[in-house]
Amino acid sequence: MFLDPNLNPKCAECQSMDIDPTYRRVFGCLVCKKCMNDTPEKYGLLTKTECKEVRAFGRKNDIY
Repeated sequence: MFLDPNLNPKCAECQSMDIDPTYRRVFGCLVCKKCMNDTPEKYGLLTKTECKEVRAFGRKNDIY
């Protein structure tokens, strides 16, 4: 955190300086916890089971 607020990273949605450190480090995404919870369709993560379902669904519809 810098003393000058203009130098601090801000949330992409609400411009808050309360950035989630995990999303910033892992995904490079500047978003706060509030916005993550308010917009799960944009910032939500898939479970392992959901990924398997999406992958299985994609294989059935692949045309080669």
